[in-house]
Amino acid sequence: MTDPGDSRAGDAHHPVPPGGWAPPTGRQPPPPPSTPAGAAPPPPPAGYGQPIAPGYPATPPVYPATTAYAYGYGYVAPRTDGLAVASLVCGIASIVVCGLGVVLGVLGLVFGLVSMNRIRREPTRLTGRGLALAGAICGGVGLAGWAIYWVVVVVSLASGSS
Repeated sequence: MTDPGDSRAGDAHHPVPPGGWAPPTGRQPPPPPSTPAGAAPPPPPAGYGQPIAPGYPATPPVYPATTAYAYGYGYVAPRTDGLAVASLVCGIASIVVCGLGVVLGVLGLVFGLVSMNRIRREPTRLTGRGLALAGAICGGVGLAGWAIYWVVVVVSLASGSS
């Protein structure tokens, strides 16, 4: 039996399907009214927000942030110091290149020391301390290798001529 107050109860025109659920009864919504010939169609339904007044842009203009209100904007990531890279290149080249070892060794050592000083003074803007240190060490090794080479040459020439 069905309860007369039960919304799932069917009637003669709408029987209850086997699952016990009855589709909602009611009318379909009426079609939208048609517009007379030559008349403008009605405006689309309003979306969210207020309607846009004629003569104004659809979106507000975007203004650049000023320095007074731009806290947090403009963060610049620290960059690798160019002298640190130059120091490493010169230091490695002073070990590998025999003829220019002294010049490249001095350059690697000087660039490395200057770069480490710059990085120590501006740690938020510059990085590359490891590169500068490695360049200075390689430059020093290149200079020491060059000096040892010339000491051996001079000693061997001095001992061979006597």
